[in-house]
Amino acid sequence: MGGVIRGTAESRRLNSWKEVASYFQRDERTVKRWEAARGLPIHRVPGRARSKIYAYAQELEAWLDSTAEEPRLAAPVPLPTRWAMRRTGLIAGLAILALFGLATAGVLGWRWFAAERVDRAQRLATHDLQAVELYREGWHDWNTRTPAGLTRAQVEFGQALARDPRFAQAYVGLANTYLLLREYTHMPDAIAYPKAEAAVRRALALDSDLADAHSALGFIDYWWRWEPREAEAELKRAIALAPASVDSHMWLANILKVQRRYGEALAQINRAQTLDPDSSAVLEARGDILLEEGDVAGGRRILQHLEDIEPNQMWPHAHLAKMALVEGQYEAYLSESQKVADLKSDADQEALLASARQGWKAGGGAGLLQRLLVQQQALAQAGKASAYDVACTYMLMNRTDEAVTWLRRATMAHDATVLGTFSDPCFRPLTKAGGVPFLRGIVFGT
Repeated sequence: MGGVIRGTAESRRLNSWKEVASYFQRDERTVKRWEAARGLPIHRVPGRARSKIYAYAQELEAWLDSTAEEPRLAAPVPLPTRWAMRRTGLIAGLAILALFGLATAGVLGWRWFAAERVDRAQRLATHDLQAVELYREGWHDWNTRTPAGLTRAQVEFGQALARDPRFAQAYVGLANTYLLLREYTHMPDAIAYPKAEAAVRRALALDSDLADAHSALGFIDYWWRWEPREAEAELKRAIALAPASVDSHMWLANILKVQRRYGEALAQINRAQTLDPDSSAVLEARGDILLEEGDVAGGRRILQHLEDIEPNQMWPHAHLAKMALVEGQYEAYLSESQKVADLKSDADQEALLASARQGWKAGGGAGLLQRLLVQQQALAQAGKASAYDVACTYMLMNRTDEAVTWLRRATMAHDATVLGTFSDPCFRPLTKAGGVPFLRGIVFGT
């Protein structure tokens, strides 16, 4: 998310991979890949470990400018005169042009991406250098997708806006931070979504063509306002404004997935992965789509790989825990769920898992589900857990009527998780019974 802010302290020195990543609003693996594959100008301290690096902002800007240039032809291709043109000559000319187009398409794609980022950054630059630094730190912390990192990002974007209240991209950063705080911390949806929407609308008031703002608004329209058509339109507008926006493609893939439009979802997530092959968030989304689409082995392989390389990311554990529960792999469910509870520092989840373990020891899978159900119901009645989770457990116990009752409770509570019912493996028996329209009638009473 976000572009490079131009014209700000370009001669300064950046003294770590973290600072270089923050400069581009990318993660550290991406800029390391740029050094290896695209010649990003990085220097190393003589006699020190290879990880001790530094870079000059002015050189980074020059590198970005060079990647944004259009490729130059050595000489124009001469066109034949009307009278001299023969059929064979025409075919040969078309073949040459086609080969030239294929050879340059990939280069143009990358150079267009760089040029587009530069243009947007120039339009949105703030003259407050400290606001820029806070903004960059905010995106770096946002990309960690951890409770501590997101909390820091909220503060940093807020401080950037305190210095420059017209810094439109900082409003987008703040909005996106609220959208993730509701997932990774205990911030309720009823607080996070209105704050995110207020920040997005402020950004759009400053710049109606700000792609990242339309992307965030699409997320809000779908998961908070339950307006799927408007959400899809906003995300597609964001992509039209900034085709290289990884998050826009990823978020569109997610809403297509929960509508069971798996082919379209995979096309969008493939595009996001092409744009940023190193993004753990994109890999996680791809793994989840494959799990729910039916390629369980492929999805599990991706998510387990993510667990190996980034064990502190919550969602791969959560997706694998859910699939293990559906498949009756209860020990794997308990193990993965414990990792989620630890990462969220969630005492309620700890209590729920302790109860489920007791049920597993006493009565196997049936005992685990029964104790899980009792604890989930107690938490839901206290407003500390979702009625949707209760419905899922009832489905796994083949108690469909109770599952439907709790699904409708979740709908009445405006619980956004019900939007995932149509692709959730828990509810496949209901989908198979009457298809998506039948299940939509159950959930929404239509």
